[in-house]
Amino acid sequence: MANADDAGAESVTFLVDEASFHGRRVIGKLASFQSGPALVVHNTSVFTDDDFERLGNIGQGGKVGRVNSIGRFGPGALSFYHFSELPWVISGEWCLFLDPSKQYLPRERGNIGRVAARVPLSFCLNRYPDQLKPLEGLFGFSSEVDCYKGTLFRFPLRTVDQTNESNLSKTHFSPVDITKTIDRFYAYATQSLFFTKSLREITALRRLGTKDLRTIPVWSAGSRPKPIPHGIDAVNLSLKLKPPQSFDETTEHWIVTRNELAQEEFPPEMQAIFPLHRLSTPTFGLAMNLSTQSSICNSRFFATLPLPVCTSLPVHIHATWILAQDRLSIRYDASNGAAQQSDDTLYNKYLLEKGVAPLYVRTLALILQHHPDVVWRFWPRKAEDDLSRIVVMELYELIISTQEPVLLSAQDKRIAPANSVIHSSKAPVGYLVKEGGSLDCIPLLVRGDRQLVELRSSGSRMIFASHRTDLARLFGPSTIVSLDFSDLAAQELVKLNVNVRTLDSRGMRELLARHGLPVTPVETMANCGTQRDWHKDVLEFIASPDCPVKVQDLADLPLLPAAGRDLVVSLNHAKSGKIWWRYPYEAQALTTVLLQLGVIAVDDLPRETERPDTNDLTRIIQLFGQLNLSSGEVLQRVAPKDWDAFVQYLKPWIQDDYLEGLSGADLQTLETVPFFRGRQGIKQLSYVPTSQVMMLPDSVPLDIFTRYLPPETTFAESSPQLVAVLRVGNHAEKILSFPSLFSQLHIPGQLTENEDDSFSSLLLIVATHHTGTYDSRLIPDGTRTLRRPGELFDHRVTLFSTAFEGRDDLFVHPNFRHLIDSLIGIGVRREITSQILLECIQAVDRDARQGLETGLRAGWIWDYVNTAPPQLREITFATVPTPHLTAVYPSIGEPSPADVVRHLSSLVNRVAPERDRSSTLLSDIRSVYDWLGSNRDDVRALLQPLANEPLWLNINSDLDDWVWRAADQLVFDLTFDVGGRFVVQTFLLPHRSLLVDAGANEYRLASPPPSTTSEDETPHWEGVRSGWNQLRETGQLLDICFKVEGQEIPAHRGMLAVVVPYFRDAFVGSSRKSIIVAEGAELPVYPLPQDEAATAFTVQSVVELWNKISGRETEQLLYLRMRCLHTIAEPVLIFWFFDPICVRWLKLRENFSPDLREAAGLLTARRRVNTPPPLPDRSNTSVKIKSDVPEGDHQKAIRSF
Repeated sequence: MANADDAGAESVTFLVDEASFHGRRVIGKLASFQSGPALVVHNTSVFTDDDFERLGNIGQGGKVGRVNSIGRFGPGALSFYHFSELPWVISGEWCLFLDPSKQYLPRERGNIGRVAARVPLSFCLNRYPDQLKPLEGLFGFSSEVDCYKGTLFRFPLRTVDQTNESNLSKTHFSPVDITKTIDRFYAYATQSLFFTKSLREITALRRLGTKDLRTIPVWSAGSRPKPIPHGIDAVNLSLKLKPPQSFDETTEHWIVTRNELAQEEFPPEMQAIFPLHRLSTPTFGLAMNLSTQSSICNSRFFATLPLPVCTSLPVHIHATWILAQDRLSIRYDASNGAAQQSDDTLYNKYLLEKGVAPLYVRTLALILQHHPDVVWRFWPRKAEDDLSRIVVMELYELIISTQEPVLLSAQDKRIAPANSVIHSSKAPVGYLVKEGGSLDCIPLLVRGDRQLVELRSSGSRMIFASHRTDLARLFGPSTIVSLDFSDLAAQELVKLNVNVRTLDSRGMRELLARHGLPVTPVETMANCGTQRDWHKDVLEFIASPDCPVKVQDLADLPLLPAAGRDLVVSLNHAKSGKIWWRYPYEAQALTTVLLQLGVIAVDDLPRETERPDTNDLTRIIQLFGQLNLSSGEVLQRVAPKDWDAFVQYLKPWIQDDYLEGLSGADLQTLETVPFFRGRQGIKQLSYVPTSQVMMLPDSVPLDIFTRYLPPETTFAESSPQLVAVLRVGNHAEKILSFPSLFSQLHIPGQLTENEDDSFSSLLLIVATHHTGTYDSRLIPDGTRTLRRPGELFDHRVTLFSTAFEGRDDLFVHPNFRHLIDSLIGIGVRREITSQILLECIQAVDRDARQGLETGLRAGWIWDYVNTAPPQLREITFATVPTPHLTAVYPSIGEPSPADVVRHLSSLVNRVAPERDRSSTLLSDIRSVYDWLGSNRDDVRALLQPLANEPLWLNINSDLDDWVWRAADQLVFDLTFDVGGRFVVQTFLLPHRSLLVDAGANEYRLASPPPSTTSEDETPHWEGVRSGWNQLRETGQLLDICFKVEGQEIPAHRGMLAVVVPYFRDAFVGSSRKSIIVAEGAELPVYPLPQDEAATAFTVQSVVELWNKISGRETEQLLYLRMRCLHTIAEPVLIFWFFDPICVRWLKLRENFSPDLREAAGLLTARRRVNTPPPLPDRSNTSVKIKSDVPEGDHQKAIRSF
């Protein structure tokens, strides 16, 4: 914009171009700059040859000596390389391509890279038509015209691929990025048209990448100056503003005045500054906003365009400054010890005193003439910065003697201060009050500022006669009756019904409105930092007992100042729960965090205001619940040191007494606030919420243990606060015990030297808090390899150090031996047993076999063995001892039977509970059983007293759960467990003889007595059966009938009573049942129980089987019984119908299969105890009918049933 204004452009337009274009007829390597988004900037001026030359001299400037040239040093021309690699410029008859990295433009002779290339527009259009295709139709540009009346800049946005090769910047830009930048620029653009020479309009557009290349407006700012006839260069400037994402246009009205100082007007000592800084004629100006309702609070200094330098004056100030090196601030240095300042500072100070201050006085006179109602806004008050203070001091020095009419007389006439008199006499007013009559429009009322104003009955600002000292201090002396009047005289004026009144709620609202506060209800309002104390003073006055206005009367107006922010809020809004009430004693740490989180805090509350009665913890947690911020968002907004202080402040509140008073919702919020330091592996976290952590046991250091814990889990050190939160929140599972902590340890295979200190602490904690033997790798050996404690020996035991000499892998590393006593408690071997002694002997033997010198070690161990207690010398060898050894010790390696039995008991009772399903232990147990079986005669007497001890592993395979049984509980040849007796499983079957010796049982089926009849004789029982069958088939002597659904089953009552005990009891016993004799029936009918069909089938089968059964049909009888068990509702019928028959016939048969013999035995055993057999699992039982049995009536009945 500076370049455009220098060139005389009237408008500047920014266009974000999202369209892409393609074509091969382009200059050099510029094809990649055709596609993709770009920023296009247009202005209405045309470059001169000098402009092209200066722009081509990148970074060298070129506007030296040009009067009113604001971009003379060229930083603006350099700024576009921040987002573009190769800008283009089209202006008039020329195209200019800029390539500061010398990578893309065609090279000159000698292979010299080009920084810039200036090409005639006609040549480019004819030779490289695709080059300018992206600009076709934009801002009147056409490829049909050789001369463009305007200037177009095209800045292709730097892409990701171009970033990789760029020497200018490693930042790439998207259309979204540049659009956000343009939107942010709107606020700057609205203030950029006050002091420009020709620039009147700034616009932002966006061209879509659609097929129709549609262009849409983004925002705009335009100015229309209208000259004001006055003694200075002054204009009435109208600003037309249309902000981004808005369809509404607003208008602001400004007064802008200008002037200049010739070089000759500066003191001689400043003349050298002009050529040094290439200064032209200095200009300066003021801009005052007529549209605002109060003084401007965000005024700036300008160097034609806005600078990021604020002024406390109610006007914008422009001048031809000497800027600081950063080009963003005005050069002004504090005086040194000799009260001297630099020449640059003196130049800027001279501009303020001799240029800006006089122009300010003349501008006030101008506004008083044309806008008297608002002139008070622009009178400067207390200056807060050095530059503003210079203007104010000089301004009031000039006001005293100025001839400019900047004041109003009592008759509302403009008058110069030098010609005015301030009246203080009250006598005329007192006289007129006593005389009575109308005083309307008589200018005799003296205000507190010693100005005479008219007494008016209506339509005028009120002047207050009460509380004058306080009101003058708060709202200015112009709001009160002069203090020269007594209170009684002032009160007399109130009675005249003119514009004098006492203070009340309505009057206070009017005073606040004059001060710029809204008179209608508003929750919040921004204010300058200087107004904070004023608001506090107003509140103190209103809350005082003497004030007739109460805070509640103004509860809807923003009066409460927010702590640390330029904001005031209303009392109603503060009581809504959205505002933090800050106690006078509240810690600064809390306030600091709340401000960084964007919370509005109110302090110094009026005395009438009731503060919340909840404690700080509850209030803070509820506030965090309203903020609804994640822990990451909280830590991102708050500075780390401030959050540290806040956590320390809150810790005393985090205890059971306070936490138990929280609601469920508050507890959930508390668990999301990052109060505790955490760690994931070696990654140190700042603070984490309770919901994300597991708490280590007490005294466990976080930095040591977490590197050996799962890295995906967040851990925190134990603290009373964390324990309280987890306990009250019912998260006890997050409080790790030592066993659960040790189970999660991930110990590496090898330890580095720099881990010694931390790992030593870990070892001490494990050794202190672990109970029993630690069975995972934990302790570094001499080679720094981590091993299980049971694999290492105590280096202080001479036997171990001698036997394992040179074996560093069997001892604790020297750096950790100071913990040896603690490590023994978790499994490091110190006790000498026979097995360990054997390992020592084998170690020396192994070294000797490898050719190592072991004489001294072997001799020492030989002496040790000979002097060792007897129990240490009871060693079981894995191999047969050598003949020489057995010759010396004939019984070496041969345990006694008692030793083996004791060994078995030890394996079962001591080892097995800790090593369930261990393959090694299983092998040892098998070996012991084999040895006992090989020495049955020697161990029988030792095992029999132990028949009731569970020494025998009764399993089928290695995968079974281990079950131990006593010998007297086991029964061989039994097919299922019954009555405390258990089937011998596969693992024990090879040891049958041993188990029988130890007290196990064997199941045997008794053999029937041999038959005494010859093969040719018919047995007696066969004759009885045959006789009954003949009687039944011929229908003789039948005396009972079973009737089911029309089917009759005749039978002999006596035969059934003899064969089946059930019928014997039914027919003749005490429980006999009635037999029904139906009318017209040939035989009496026996009533069948419950399921008649099933019972009838049973009876039919019994009758037919009894009469037809033969030797080869006996097996079919058992299968029929099994089938009936699946179909009959009452198992007792099967029990009493079939079992006696089955048993009787089975006992008379010898050629049955073993399973049938077993079945008979079971039936016999069950009948002895007089209990029916249990129903089998019907889901897996199937009835098998032997194929060689002839098809009979009973088989047909089975199939049909």
